Amino acid sequence: MELASLRTLLKVLKHLSVLLMMLGVSPFVYGGARPPLPPMSSGPGFRDSCSEVFRPPSELEKFGPRLYFSAAEKDVEKTLSLDDLSTVTFTYYNVLNLVESPGIYVGDGSAQIFQYGSLEKPIDQSRGIIRNIHREQPHFLATIETESLDSMEKLSAIDKADGRFAKSLSDLYFKVLIPGNDGRGINIGLWLDRRLRVDFIVQSFRELTGPYEGKDVKLFSRDFPVVEIRDAGAQVGSKPRFIWAAFHLKSQRMDTEGDHSDIDFHLKRELQWNGQLDILKKHYQDVYGEKIPIIFGGDGNGDFRTYPEFVRTKSAGFIETLDAIQVRKDDPRRLTQSYFPKNQPPTFSQLDVILLDKSTVARGAILDAHTVVDTDESGKVRPLPATYQERKGYSSDHALNTVVLDREKFIGKESVH
Repeated sequence: MELASLRTLLKVLKHLSVLLMMLGVSPFVYGGARPPLPPMSSGPGFRDSCSEVFRPPSELEKFGPRLYFSAAEKDVEKTLSLDDLSTVTFTYYNVLNLVESPGIYVGDGSAQIFQYGSLEKPIDQSRGIIRNIHREQPHFLATIETESLDSMEKLSAIDKADGRFAKSLSDLYFKVLIPGNDGRGINIGLWLDRRLRVDFIVQSFRELTGPYEGKDVKLFSRDFPVVEIRDAGAQVGSKPRFIWAAFHLKSQRMDTEGDHSDIDFHLKRELQWNGQLDILKKHYQDVYGEKIPIIFGGDGNGDFRTYPEFVRTKSAGFIETLDAIQVRKDDPRRLTQSYFPKNQPPTFSQLDVILLDKSTVARGAILDAHTVVDTDESGKVRPLPATYQERKGYSSDHALNTVVLDREKFIGKESVH
């Protein structure tokens, strides 16, 4: 098929998918084999609730693993209910791997292929990741490009061995990772403050499929884990205090198979983005009410300020946090990723965002929203790197994103079960 004809076909498929969504018919369905690795969790503070009492059947299980966790009653560190908090802090951070990479791309341009083989991340960069997390002190942290649960444990072990901080990441967080659809070990790691007396359910959507380039394929390049947070002891199925989710959309790198034009990248990301919006509406807002507090964030792999795939966001009822606090589009605080192509000028983009439902924003819940490129050994915030050599010394090629919310304006007072 000629390239012009292929592009025409892609446009038709794109408009058909959008039309189906407008009619309330999602083009995405369950299908496909699950990756071989099982979901994993680690650390004190919570226990996997295996009893059928805590694990009632759910239609969502067909979309991917569904994990139930309840607060460990005998954990002496478990001292805080959500209502004990005056603020709630969320951080999303593309860490460019925590302690190792499963391989590297070799070659130039469209000829690049992924060469597998474990590559250790420089220890100073891993320590930078640790330092940056401690700086933010989030109650809920999502790390993008996380290799495995083992890498989360290794990072925590480095922190503990260094002894720089009074409590290490092992002491502070319970960790969950559901392997997604990227065979290179590029996953989303979830870290929850172990002090919190909450129960939570993690739902993976890695098995959701839909039409793309004439084939029925898995929608998400990695996954879209969605977490329901409830007070400890709340009935499963009752309204959660809030919904927390994380994403990592299709990359801007060409796939190694087939003839892929730029419209493919935009189309796949648009399908993924709209799929996420549809999931949040159909399976959460329609179930628990339109005003259920929702926060989701991650790496969209497209500049959120200008790329067309994100255009439906506001009409779906979600607002990006820097938009909410009226940060100008050209403000350098929006620049979360640096890229230094060979023999070309560097580009700086807003690939990483956090979004809130419009009701939460209207209540004035946002106290602070900011990005941090990196910190040096002294804890001082670094500026955007000027060269590739300088960037290689940073902890990641992405900045972290944090939002601090007024707890009462975010989720109100104690919920009624």
